[in-house]
Amino acid sequence: MLKNKKHSHNHKVLDKHITLYYTASDKNKGKTMNIKTRIVTIASVLITIVLGWIGFETFRKPVVNIHKPSVIEKPVADPVQEKTDLLIKQLLEAVSSKNAGKVSSLMQSLSEIGPAAIQPIVTAFNQNTNPEIRIILVRTLGKIRDQATINALLELHQAGIAKKLPVSVRKEILVNLSVVGGRAFFDNFIDFLKAENDPELRKIICDCITALGDVPKIDAAIKANQDNPALVQDLTAIKAKMKEKDVIRDEYIEMEHLDLSNDEDIKKLEQILNSDKAPALRIQAVRKLEKANSEKAVNVLLSYIESTEWATNNDKTIVKPNALMTLARMRTNESRLAVNRILKNGDFEIRKLMVKFIGDFGDKAYIPVLNQVITDDASQEVKNSAQGALATLKRRNP
Repeated sequence: MLKNKKHSHNHKVLDKHITLYYTASDKNKGKTMNIKTRIVTIASVLITIVLGWIGFETFRKPVVNIHKPSVIEKPVADPVQEKTDLLIKQLLEAVSSKNAGKVSSLMQSLSEIGPAAIQPIVTAFNQNTNPEIRIILVRTLGKIRDQATINALLELHQAGIAKKLPVSVRKEILVNLSVVGGRAFFDNFIDFLKAENDPELRKIICDCITALGDVPKIDAAIKANQDNPALVQDLTAIKAKMKEKDVIRDEYIEMEHLDLSNDEDIKKLEQILNSDKAPALRIQAVRKLEKANSEKAVNVLLSYIESTEWATNNDKTIVKPNALMTLARMRTNESRLAVNRILKNGDFEIRKLMVKFIGDFGDKAYIPVLNQVITDDASQEVKNSAQGALATLKRRNP
């Protein structure tokens, strides 16, 4: 009990001294403060100051990524854009040097870029007057299927009229405009036909209208332009061509349903092959005979090739070469006998074509046949062709 009193007395004395000390220092404020409270307050102030300083320094200094060097990095290059820029630069250089071969070699890559290549191609077109280069540039535009392409081709068409560009260049613009614009441009081409006086360009425009329109559209155009006899005459001719195209389509469909194992249907193919029908139909008859792959089919082809009475001029340049190529592709005993017989034909052009197709489509069994042609044929031209065909055949069949 005595100890507690003494302890209490000591505390009172200590408190009295502390109070006196702070009372003296705070005399102007007229108040006192307990030392414990003051210590907490001072500590809080110090902590606040330190944290504030740290925050300020953090804000003031740039943030450094510890995973990367603290250097300013250049933007990452876009490889597609780099390729585009390089191709455009090469194009303009090639156009400037009038290097048609170089321009042509760049076209596929430029068309793959897409719409970004349109304006540079138009710029190149305007910078060069070489018709060959301009045609290449227009064809490249035609491969980029975009509304901007249509606008560019329309501008080039108008420029072609105004600047009287060569007919060859204007034809290319019209053809590509019909392909990219499609059927929606039918009325535009009617207007082009009205305005055009050049016979060659009028023919191209008529061909485009034939591809884009149909008979009802042509009928409507004829009715709407009765005051223009020349236009009505052209549209009437287009209508007749369209009807012929419809007939060809119907015959083509009918041919697809023939039974190739039926002798009567093979005879129908023979009739088509020896007719004056459109070359496309007759070539399709050749394809069906190849598919039949029978002795009768081979005999029909051989008979047609050996005939000297041609239905049209297309026989020698289009249909007949297709028949020769078909025999070279077939692998039956009958087809090989037919080829050997053709190689004794009196027309050296037929023999020359036959050895070419043997080289392109034949197999190793034809090697001795070609060697015999090289030795025995009466025409040096045929012999030369056979030597080239033999090299091709061996390269294809190592």
